Amino acid sequence: MMAGLWRNIHFLLAITASLFLIIAALSGAILGLEAVWDTTRPQAISFSKISLGEAKQKIEAQFEEVYEIELNSKGFLLVQGSKKNSYGSFYVNPKDGRILGKVKNPSPFFQFVRSLHRSLFLKETGRILMSFVSFLTVLLVFSGLFLLRNRMGSFLKLYASIQEPNFHRKNHIILGRWFWPLVLIVGVTGTYLGLDRLDAFTFQAGKVEKYIAGEVKINLNTIPLSELNKLVYPFGNAPEEQFDLSLRDRSIRFQQRDLSLIQTKHKPWPQRLQYWSIFYTLEKETLVGRYF
Repeated sequence: MMAGLWRNIHFLLAITASLFLIIAALSGAILGLEAVWDTTRPQAISFSKISLGEAKQKIEAQFEEVYEIELNSKGFLLVQGSKKNSYGSFYVNPKDGRILGKVKNPSPFFQFVRSLHRSLFLKETGRILMSFVSFLTVLLVFSGLFLLRNRMGSFLKLYASIQEPNFHRKNHIILGRWFWPLVLIVGVTGTYLGLDRLDAFTFQAGKVEKYIAGEVKINLNTIPLSELNKLVYPFGNAPEEQFDLSLRDRSIRFQQRDLSLIQTKHKPWPQRLQYWSIFYTLEKETLVGRYF
């Protein structure tokens, strides 16, 4: 009787989530093609061995004035600055600071698909709905595993040979037991992003460390460029003016006079997890060490 209950639950979850999953899968596949296309663009440059200090020096040598340096989610380095009376946002080669082109508005088609994928064009309501469907997907996986465990007799026999005369049912079992980890990852990450969107993790506060000017200096050459989120330059040229540097795991404020630290704010784990999920593909090698 319990197995029948779980079978009905599994079926209802599949019916409820299937339409949304099909939409998410098709739109996600199109966005995946966009990501592949992005790798062929001139600004798609590997910089795993380049430090923030090196890139900053190269960029400043090419621009008359720099306002921001940003690494976006596509792995492109963007510089907001001016050069020869031309002001704007540019794609830049971090190896030599050379401009690769102006930042353009994203493709309307991919923007359309991205909005469909994230929120079904329903904005905040759609994001919550998609997150709920992601949670249903997690339940779908666990109910399927429970049914498979009952059929095989044990989780240890999950991948044992199957005696099932029905062709469709047998393929359902085979595909389910090989692809459930991927479906579970999609469901968990979608649920997490939804909770994060609802500010469910705002109770997490990062540790703040403050310094006296001149006490500790930051060495930008020890920070991999792949760790960068955004570097905002000070407005003026006064020695006490400060840079704001946002990395994956912390935000740093330091003076432009001697690069002495003013404040370090460690980001809470939800923000770190979010940055990791977006940027981890940019890393080509593991870089371990302290920044200071």
